[in-house]
Amino acid sequence: MELVRHNKFQRLFLPGFIFQSMVIGGGYGTGAEMAQYFGVSGVMGGLLTCIVVAIVWSVISMVTYEFARVFRTYDYHSLTDKLLGRGSILYEITYLAASLMVLGVVIATSGSMFNTMFHANKWIGSFILAALICLFIISGTKVVERVFAFWSYVLYAVYIVFFIIVFVKFGSNISANLGMMEVKHTWFSNGLIYSSYNLGIVAAVLYSTDDQQSRKEAYISGALTGVIAILPAVFLFLALSAFYPDFLTLDVPVNLLFEKLNMPWLYVLFEIVLFGTLIETGMGFIKAITDRVEVSYQKKSGEAPKWVRPTITIGFVVIGLLISKFGITAIILKGYGAMPYAYLITLIIPLFTIGIYKLVKHGPTPDQLPEGEKIKE
Repeated sequence: MELVRHNKFQRLFLPGFIFQSMVIGGGYGTGAEMAQYFGVSGVMGGLLTCIVVAIVWSVISMVTYEFARVFRTYDYHSLTDKLLGRGSILYEITYLAASLMVLGVVIATSGSMFNTMFHANKWIGSFILAALICLFIISGTKVVERVFAFWSYVLYAVYIVFFIIVFVKFGSNISANLGMMEVKHTWFSNGLIYSSYNLGIVAAVLYSTDDQQSRKEAYISGALTGVIAILPAVFLFLALSAFYPDFLTLDVPVNLLFEKLNMPWLYVLFEIVLFGTLIETGMGFIKAITDRVEVSYQKKSGEAPKWVRPTITIGFVVIGLLISKFGITAIILKGYGAMPYAYLITLIIPLFTIGIYKLVKHGPTPDQLPEGEKIKE
């Protein structure tokens, strides 16, 4: 696995940017998940759901990053092997299955977006996304991290501009709906359910934590991960709340906003950003798999063959293209329901039992790397 030096800002923020880029995907960006998991609890209840999600993601990230720092487990297999030994194969199966489903969803989503925007064959959009995923991963870790960081800045900028425009035009609606103080009893359980769908992602961002220098950095970075990942959801949810409860019944809630705004340029900009997040989502899942295989080779022979990364990347993208033929809805209905439970059993429970026990038993560790020292594996 290729290791990259990071400055302090990158050590604290980059894992959060990568996590946010992987989690946002199609349902998050289109507003479908905002309606299904947040809006059903009311506007104020939806904001409380956001807080629950942020806390869960932050706590899990804090423990995961610190465990990885102490035991130097910077790929998901090394992490779960340290936790479960031979039982790590259970997480491996879960992660590989989830990766293929996610790839199928993002590729299918990109095809649908391309067809809607340009009235062209959906496979053109799917192949463009697949080609860009391959290009970025094969170019190396430094390129991947730069893409994640840059696109996170772009995404935040577009979401903020989008929210400001919506607030200027429909701010009275947002204020009125917030003023209702509607909080349905589902706000807490929905927060737990939604956050659980993305529990496994935290183990896929570990390569970006490989030079965190202290427990303090691991904890701060972990806490920031939840905040960074949920803020775009807060902006989008508040914008959608201008038309609460109408957006709850729509397949693509953000389309209602664009119809009301009547700003084609903003719609195109938003779709471009969303297309970029789909690339990042697929890229993040595959990158973790290539790292896992390369680390195994490095442990055995000291160096991974050059064919490993492109072969795995192209292979998974091709399988993702084949899975995408089944359609977004079919993939989600048949596979997504089991993922939270699988992640809970194979990663989260072991991490918060065996993992915390091992951290306590291990005791405090000194800073592992002086500032600016080159990383060596």
